[in-house]
Amino acid sequence: MVELEQKGGVFILSIPHVFTVPLIQEVHRALDTVEKHDGPTALVFRSTHPNIFHAGMNIKLLQKEGPEEFFRIYENLQKLCARLLSIGLPTIAACNGPVVAGGFIFLGAISYVVSSPTAFFSMTELKLGMVVEKSGYMILRSKMDERTIRDIALFGRRIEAEEGLRRKIIDEIVPKEKVLERAIELANELAPLGERREVHQCIKQSMYKDIIESGVHASYPDEFKVHVRNAFNLPKL
Repeated sequence: MVELEQKGGVFILSIPHVFTVPLIQEVHRALDTVEKHDGPTALVFRSTHPNIFHAGMNIKLLQKEGPEEFFRIYENLQKLCARLLSIGLPTIAACNGPVVAGGFIFLGAISYVVSSPTAFFSMTELKLGMVVEKSGYMILRSKMDERTIRDIALFGRRIEAEEGLRRKIIDEIVPKEKVLERAIELANELAPLGERREVHQCIKQSMYKDIIESGVHASYPDEFKVHVRNAFNLPKL
């Protein structure tokens, strides 16, 4: 389901555009491989979907498995994000298109975002009747201001790429066909910073200490679960 390619010190991890627990476990195994590499190292995330970077959870799977699967995926996603925030090497997203819901939180755990002009950013949880708990918002606060989070999470705003650049959701915009190329170019520039793995990791752990701890120990709150269970009774899910 995931594919890891290596070009010198640059690793390119291609992942499907929706999360499941087995997929998240595959990403962890790929990260294990990347972290074992000696010397300059950087990691690029790209989507296997030609037009979507990430859409969050697999809705079809949730419809089949029910709300308990939502809780499992959510908690596993927060732990993955905590690992990305503490990994001792540069991470870059080759964002080729829309980023929605849990995918938006995932994007917030990646250090640098190269985006296509076709990308947009939104959170659909409010419309679906679901709740993002604190560790998800802590990740977003590390990358963007409170008004941006308010507009996306509470007002349901869809932020297009150009506005996303102004709001610091993304770091640069290039033509869609150049997104991966630019991400790899940047990864090669930054890879030497991943050679001193332990120092790089310590700096990240100092920067994101509270967020990492919250993600590592993420447990979906019981008081929120009722809203998710109710959402599964709605036809729009």
